[in-house]
This record gives sequence, structure tokens and C-alpha cells, in this order.
Amino acid sequence: MATAAPRRRRKHWGWGYEDEQPSYDEVRAAAATMAPVLGFGDTEPERPVPLEEVELPAPRIEPPAELAEVCATDAYERAAHAYGKSYRDVVRAFRGRFDHPPDAVAHPTDERELEAVLEWCQGANAAGSCEG
Repeated sequence: MATAAPRRRRKHWGWGYEDEQPSYDEVRAAAATMAPVLGFGDTEPERPVPLEEVELPAPRIEPPAELAEVCATDAYERAAHAYGKSYRDVVRAFRGRFDHPPDAVAHPTDERELEAVLEWCQGANAAGSCEG
């Protein structure tokens, strides 16, 4: 039996995949070239705050055991779904600022799982949001 390939994760703070980030030396070289041309900016660019250093508020609710397969409360899922991908959102996430992350993130795969998640949200008086 073949094992599934590891799933590539998107960056918790912005666009793209974790394994597609330019090295810090590459970013620094680009900044050194761009800052003088643009007339602003720093030649020592910020580094993204690693997920391990992000402090998220504790979840206020916990999904029930029957939704464990479709709901996640880990730091990656909560941080990755805390914001959209606008410039302002990316900067906040890049700097590790997640003031109001979701308490849980659901990934239902069919209508039955979706109904179960929505019923739990309604019963827990929890607001939900859907994203594609």
C-alpha cells in the first residue's frame, strides 16, 4: 500500500507555500537594490515571525469529539485562517499579530459533515464563516 505524499502547507502569514520562500540573503540583496531606486525602504528587511513564536489566544470553544476529523484547533490552522490575503492582513500576519484568530477551523468534505459543523456552531452559539 502506497503512502500519501506529504501535503504542502501554505505560509501561515501570506501568499505561497512554506517551501517557496526566498532565502534571507536573497531578500536582503533585493532590498539593497530596490531601496535606493525607490528612495525609501530599509536594506535590512524584516523576517516573518515563525509560527512557533506566535502567541495565539486560547480557543474559547472546542469542537466535539465527533467533529475531530473535520475540525482543527492547532496554531497553524488558526493562524492561516485568521486573515485574508490583502496587504494589510499579510503585514499583520508576517509580524505575528493575530489578535482574534478563529477558535477552530472546519474542513468538511461533504454535505453531511457541513451540516454537523453548522449544527454544532448553532448549538454552541458560535459564529461561523465560510471561505472557498
